[in-house]
Amino acid sequence: MFRGEDPLICRICKKVMKFVSSVFPSNLSVIKNRCHLTFG
Repeated sequence: MFRGEDPLICRICKKVMKFVSSVFPSNLSVIKNRCHLTFG
């Protein structure tokens, strides 16, 4: 459960979603550099 809700249940249609992948965040300096390049 995530915040009291099942993260695999669609909030809109209430159907069960299929988990297909996950993304692990890069280290903080890489994220900071990407934000700087994107937003100036």
